[in-house]
Amino acid sequence: MKRVFGFTTLCLLIVGLLIGAGFASAAPWKFGVMSDTQWTPTDLANPPQNPNGVAVSIINQVNQQFIMHGVKFVIQVGDLTENGDDPDIATRAQAAQQLYLAGIGFFPMRGNHEYGAGAGNNYIFTFDGPRVTVEYFADDHGNWASDDCYPDGTTPQSCTTSGSHITPASNFVKKETWGYSLNGQEFLIPQGLTYTSVVDSFETTVARILGGKNGSIAQDYTSRPLTKAVNTGWTDVATWRNEFFQRWLKKSEFDFASNVLTLWGMADLGMNDQTDVYTLSMTYDGIPLYGKGDFGIATKNEGGKWVNAVDMNIGSSSSKKFVVGPWKPEYGLGTYGIDLKAGAAWAVIDYNDDFAVGRFEK
Repeated sequence: MKRVFGFTTLCLLIVGLLIGAGFASAAPWKFGVMSDTQWTPTDLANPPQNPNGVAVSIINQVNQQFIMHGVKFVIQVGDLTENGDDPDIATRAQAAQQLYLAGIGFFPMRGNHEYGAGAGNNYIFTFDGPRVTVEYFADDHGNWASDDCYPDGTTPQSCTTSGSHITPASNFVKKETWGYSLNGQEFLIPQGLTYTSVVDSFETTVARILGGKNGSIAQDYTSRPLTKAVNTGWTDVATWRNEFFQRWLKKSEFDFASNVLTLWGMADLGMNDQTDVYTLSMTYDGIPLYGKGDFGIATKNEGGKWVNAVDMNIGSSSSKKFVVGPWKPEYGLGTYGIDLKAGAAWAVIDYNDDFAVGRFEK
């Protein structure tokens, strides 16, 4: 059994520090998690690729993934080596040198290893304001047998032969992603149901989804339909303005009329962040100056400016249309408006991001 108390405590400490700091970090940051880097059979390669009970060849490949994704540090949650003796530990320490040279901290934890071929998996945690995202990466082959049966790039039909013990080259792909909010809510939306149960508030701002349906047909490996886990998170206006000033050393030209909503979890894996078409509504403070349609729900563009949220839609729409009045189900993608009676702005969009109400930046 692995001893994971230290890992859990460290994660809770990180989350606690973020809550105490009011999510005022200057930029998103990431850390990585890996496990099971023991190597059980005798390595017959010359020279050995996995000496002293350590899966060095796999570690090197996983390290490159962490470096490529720019993590701040890596935690290994046990099973560092096969035998745990001095030569094994020295080999495992040397295998972490790639991370140190890249300025990445490495924090190993002791554990009783379990037999299997799990060394090629890695997790990357990203902290971005109120949002924590976990991405799971593994080899796209997905059918390697036990250590004793690693072949030269092909999967044996059985383990009756000894195999070559040459570690295959891994082609890492994102297999799964999930996450949670540090100050919002999570809503589970099964396939075929609407997103209208997504309603959350923060201080004076209320956000809700007025229309849209989970149209996904994705399934897991047992053919069970996947449920969307829609998450909300919030950043207060004062914190956001302070971050912007420190990051860009200038005053934002965007006049916030709401707090900042972070919305995620509605896109299928591999869909390039495109979601089902849905209508987002957010309340605002004050009296909107909406005469030319330049006030409403905004999001940041690639240059960091707050622009009309419908301008960042991924799918095609017939036209961008501004409406003074409540949303109606017949309004298509690209329509946006102000509901004066409800004191809310709304927009028909097809992606998740950070959103706020105000006058769009030019």
